Amino acid sequence: MRTLYLGLLIAFSVTSLLGAEPRLRIGVESADHPVSFLNDQRRPAGFTAELVAEMGRAGLGDHEIVAKHWTQLIEDFDAGRLDALANVARSVDRVAGMDFSVAHASVHGLVYTRRDRPPLRTTADFAGKTIATIAGTTALSNALAQNGWGATIRPFSKPQAAMDAVQNGTCDALLLTYALEHKYITNSYGLRREFVDDILHHFRFAVRKGDAAALVRLNDSLATLLRNGTFDRLYDRWIGPIEPHPIRLADLRPYALYIALGLLAVTAFISWQRHLLGRVSRQAAALRESEERFHGLVDAAFEGWIIHRDGVILLANQNFAATFGYAVEELIGKSLLDITPPELHAALAAGLPAATVATKHESVGLRRDGTRIPIETSCRECIFEGKPARISALRDLTAQKQAAADQLVLSKLESTALLAGGIAHDFNNLLATMVLNVDMALLTRRSPEETRRYLEAVKTAAAAAKTLTQQLVTFAHGAAGTRQPTALAPLLDQAVGVALSGANVRSEIAVASDLWSADIDAGQIQSVIHNLVLNAREAMPAGGIVRLRAENLVLPAGSVAALPAGEYLHLTLADTGHGIPSDVVPKIFDPYFSTKSRGVQKGMGLGLTIAHSVVHQHGGALTVDTEPGAGTTFHLYLPATHLPEVAVTPVAPATPQAPGRILVMDDEAALRDTVVLALEQSGYVVASAAEGQTAVELYREARAAGHPFDLVLLDLTVRGGMGGLATLAALREIEPAVKAVVMSGYAREAILHDHPNHGFCAALTKPFTLDDLRHTLARVVAPKC
Repeated sequence: MRTLYLGLLIAFSVTSLLGAEPRLRIGVESADHPVSFLNDQRRPAGFTAELVAEMGRAGLGDHEIVAKHWTQLIEDFDAGRLDALANVARSVDRVAGMDFSVAHASVHGLVYTRRDRPPLRTTADFAGKTIATIAGTTALSNALAQNGWGATIRPFSKPQAAMDAVQNGTCDALLLTYALEHKYITNSYGLRREFVDDILHHFRFAVRKGDAAALVRLNDSLATLLRNGTFDRLYDRWIGPIEPHPIRLADLRPYALYIALGLLAVTAFISWQRHLLGRVSRQAAALRESEERFHGLVDAAFEGWIIHRDGVILLANQNFAATFGYAVEELIGKSLLDITPPELHAALAAGLPAATVATKHESVGLRRDGTRIPIETSCRECIFEGKPARISALRDLTAQKQAAADQLVLSKLESTALLAGGIAHDFNNLLATMVLNVDMALLTRRSPEETRRYLEAVKTAAAAAKTLTQQLVTFAHGAAGTRQPTALAPLLDQAVGVALSGANVRSEIAVASDLWSADIDAGQIQSVIHNLVLNAREAMPAGGIVRLRAENLVLPAGSVAALPAGEYLHLTLADTGHGIPSDVVPKIFDPYFSTKSRGVQKGMGLGLTIAHSVVHQHGGALTVDTEPGAGTTFHLYLPATHLPEVAVTPVAPATPQAPGRILVMDDEAALRDTVVLALEQSGYVVASAAEGQTAVELYREARAAGHPFDLVLLDLTVRGGMGGLATLAALREIEPAVKAVVMSGYAREAILHDHPNHGFCAALTKPFTLDDLRHTLARVVAPKC
């Protein structure tokens, strides 16, 4: 068994880093004989000092031992003046700031009891007792972490007071870390001293959290000493005398045959028998301590470990078992399929290629209760019990994944707060403009022209609000536009001319003569170019040059993130401005993010955001190259097409038709009344309904009375009632040729952009103007839609 654990430890060690290694400053306590202390020459001595010296010869590399009192060592470690601490017991409060090596010293718990009381040899004997401890010791920390094993734990600040409490019967026992009477107590009462078999304290080297390089050096050199026997020699010399464990019947049972033979020969070979018993006792203690150390090394490993062969688990440590909700004994003999989700069984059965060097990959594990956990695993070949097997190491990534998810949520909340603040700012400005102009229109007592001027200002602000709403929809979902093969050159000329109008910035445009067409919505892409040129203009307040270049480009796979291989139009737009700081670049496409005044775009804050969204919706990409002080270049990629370009023919305005009878259905009373009033002032006879069922009844009644409606205006979405689509279906049962116009404030609704296929003659996107309303009705109120 000892050979097995030695093999495990060697297999788990990581290869030392190449090249020169920094000096390790290792702190040891200066008054903890025989573990670590200062000798007569005031030099570090004892088990730890000799162990570190041997580790230096075994590959630890350049190091320095610093001996001080424990409080000073902790201060130096926290301040970064020490790289490692020796003889540290791992506890809950230390795990947060420290990583730990394998154990390099192990000692049992020790109890002092009165000789007229029952002995306490295991923690099971503690139940119902009152146990004294000394404040600040590892024994107290361990007892509190285990809820006292069913006992009442009573700390004492002074060791002698604890001994007095045991002697006078106030406490049943005194629990210590190990037997160092000259350090903690003096057994002046002659109390019984017993080792607690199932309390074993492991002492380790501690490094700062995340210092993997130092931890590897410590563990590798320890592994070498364990392999060549140096560790056992030092341990027996210094730590062994601390624990002169008395021989018990349970300890001697495996050696009953030897004891029986010795007893038979006791008379004739009394001297030889004593020698034999002493040797057996030493071997038993050494074997038990060695196995405990190696069990501690495996179980105390940061990762979970198993050894398996042909998919069957042969050996596991406690961390691995706890990760999957099992006890170690329950895992032995189980198949790896039992801890793997069903969808991964095929891949697991296929097996991983043999490897001599551990390789890491992420996967998913299946806990005993059926929950799934993200894990990181690595494995390598080994020999177990003389046959080939495989060692697999595992790390639970649940906390790491949750931390990443929490950070993503916080990032989204930050962006949402920025967006919400920008929207509130812009809409408040527009609403303030509307309210103040309405108030001025109501208060004016001058000419109608002045009143008209105020109302025109209200209308202008409302149009700006509509534009902002459309931009928000484009940012959120991508506006549904009409795409067709389009030449890019005319769009560049027009967008650049408008964006640079009146500015002290000039443009240089170079378009390839054989430039391919792009399948785009011309208005949306023109807006993208307009926003990019405006951004370049604002980056050069003192004047400069905007250079645009359009060319054909065949992209190989992976050359531009998120774009497949294919043919693209590549537009570069470069300015000679001040550039963008590197910490700002990741945020330039965030809504309302800006480090400068927005100039002519002040108050909008969505230009680059919308440009990025529109390009993405077109199957392209928008990237940026920048260098502070050297300007900024945007790269726009659009999928190319070789289909013929579609010529756009202007549509002549419709000729108004004679007024007729119209039915309006909308659940917003204020809007419904306004539409009715506008139609009546235009000469129409109008009826209205708040929802579809009422509209259907009014339509049926008007038709029965011989005064049918020429047209119905239907709101697409009605809260708590029949909407426009269902209402149209009901009206068609009464009159299949009914003429209907759909209205909606949801600009992205597919029905608005494909209304003929849903039975509507036309569509109105809210908010709409009186001219929009009159123009639409003039086209629809005709012999045919």
